[in-house]
Amino acid sequence: MEENLFGDILKKLREAAGIGSRELSRKVGMTDAYVSQLERGAIKKPNYFTALNLLKNLSVSAEEREGILKRCNIPSPNLPQDVSEALTDDSDIDLMDWFMEKRKELSQIPLRLNITLNTFIERDFSKAEQLLKSIDELIKIKNGSFNFFVELLSLNYMDLTSDQREKIINFIKSEINSNDESKQ
Repeated sequence: MEENLFGDILKKLREAAGIGSRELSRKVGMTDAYVSQLERGAIKKPNYFTALNLLKNLSVSAEEREGILKRCNIPSPNLPQDVSEALTDDSDIDLMDWFMEKRKELSQIPLRLNITLNTFIERDFSKAEQLLKSIDELIKIKNGSFNFFVELLSLNYMDLTSDQREKIINFIKSEINSNDESKQ
């Protein structure tokens, strides 16, 4: 694969459309030099939303956009259904606004988690220590534990009854105990 494939494609499309790099940069809400840096390879790969927005502003069809992004290995994130549908057509959804809003929402979660965990530590230090050490082990990227952590926490356990949650906890404890016994 070419080192600067997206930048090369972008430059050809931009020049064919007769749009200057500064103008295109401004249209997608980036600094004046952004497109130029992409085209020269100073920025290796834009995020999905920026790349998609650049291509939309060059009037690239939805099908062509999808092909270019795939060819340049700029994967689509998991998006809500309404946003995914809007991306596949030629709607005027403002992707950067949507992305920045979602990013802002997500950036608030670590703050809430930090406050909650600190309160937990103050109330029950031993349980908090056990929980935080387990989380720390799970998020270390080794033996697929990070993927397991993501899968485990991606599920909505709040819809389960307390009996169902207890069964899950007991099952996990049983699996861990049997694993510990097999190691001995």
